Amino acid sequence: MKQKRNNWFKYISCYFALAILLVPSATYGAGLPVLGQPPAETNAERVCVSLIIADITTGSILKIKDPATDINLFGGGVRLMTALTALDYMQPEDTILLDNAPIDLPQGARLIGFQKGMTVTVNDLIAAMLVYCANDAAVVLGDAVENAIGTVDFVSLMNQKAEGLGMVNTVYLNETGLAVEGQTTSLADQLVFAQASFSNNTINTIMSQFEYQPQTTDARFPDSMTQYSSIMLPEDSSYDSRVTAVARGSDGDETNILIRAQNGDHDIFIFMIYPSSNVEEVYIAASELLTEYMDISAFDFSQYIADKISEFTIGSDIIKLPWKLQEGQPLKFIAYKGFEPDYTLLNVEPNADSIEKFEDGTAALYANVYYQNTFLTEINLMAPVLMENTPDPESTAGPASLQLYESSDVFIQQSFMDLYGWIVYTAAAAILTVLLIAIGKILRKYTKF
Repeated sequence: MKQKRNNWFKYISCYFALAILLVPSATYGAGLPVLGQPPAETNAERVCVSLIIADITTGSILKIKDPATDINLFGGGVRLMTALTALDYMQPEDTILLDNAPIDLPQGARLIGFQKGMTVTVNDLIAAMLVYCANDAAVVLGDAVENAIGTVDFVSLMNQKAEGLGMVNTVYLNETGLAVEGQTTSLADQLVFAQASFSNNTINTIMSQFEYQPQTTDARFPDSMTQYSSIMLPEDSSYDSRVTAVARGSDGDETNILIRAQNGDHDIFIFMIYPSSNVEEVYIAASELLTEYMDISAFDFSQYIADKISEFTIGSDIIKLPWKLQEGQPLKFIAYKGFEPDYTLLNVEPNADSIEKFEDGTAALYANVYYQNTFLTEINLMAPVLMENTPDPESTAGPASLQLYESSDVFIQQSFMDLYGWIVYTAAAAILTVLLIAIGKILRKYTKF
């Protein structure tokens, strides 16, 4: 008992030390906010166990339900990560010679039926996984990567890929998508995953086809593969022309499905857990959600924000400089159907404490952008400043940067914590650890276990 109590104190000490060292911790955001009012809740939303709908381009979440739910992951979503991982190590046109066929998988697995001596391309294996939904194709592709790079654990590469993308709540246990306990994910991770997967040209090209024509000429390999997801088949009653990619799996009780839908400039994805293995029911629910959330609007606020910035560059109490927006900042915001922007409600609030002066003769300033009371984003501004020994701008000695004016309570310098904060955090962690250990020793001395 005493040993257990000693271990308990050690765990507490380590926990607090790590907590301090990791503040501020890194988190991945949910994209830019969505303006306006979401549509009324649909029947599909009520029935779903959990759900996320998001704009792929911005990452903005249009709808989320039960985001803290741990999700059992199986089916096409797993094989999609198999494809994404394999493409880090192999080219789509690479050929693979099979020398370990037939593949032994549980009864009910969907198979191509690979045979020893067959030669297939990486492209065709990905299509077999994602269009035809063949579990054995994932095994072949995983083995090929292992042979190519000299590893014995392809699934560990999948987990490394997930970690690298920031999928902190996802664990892969196989490459086939067959259901297994402990293979889990989260809604937030699936948003990250969808953005990564659908930015891959090879995967996009293959998944968007309702009938794939293989490059492999081996007579034992299918000469064509029809899309297994009937929602993408024009002649099927479940067809939805907006759907351009599907990754689906079922364990008999529920279905998890990832759908990409595109319509003009609109590009959204849905990941949902639906309490049924009836494919037609799942597709009806997906189409219902698309109808409500597909036609979002996008508004570019960049010019209006620039106009607001110009208002505080002249005669400002903060600083009199010609501030300009840094390039590459996302200033296009999406809104639900029916929203009409009133640009007079736009406000830009500069943060005087964030001003920094650099050796190259520029200064930086951060500002927050609001629409009425809704925070939209933080923006980065830059401006030229007059360096020491630079000629007076009004002299005839030549051109110079503009003079820098500071208010009485604003100084362009980094704070103590900006420069030495990491030392403070480390020291605090060490002190707290020693203190907790000391407390533990005192309690052990005067407490009977």
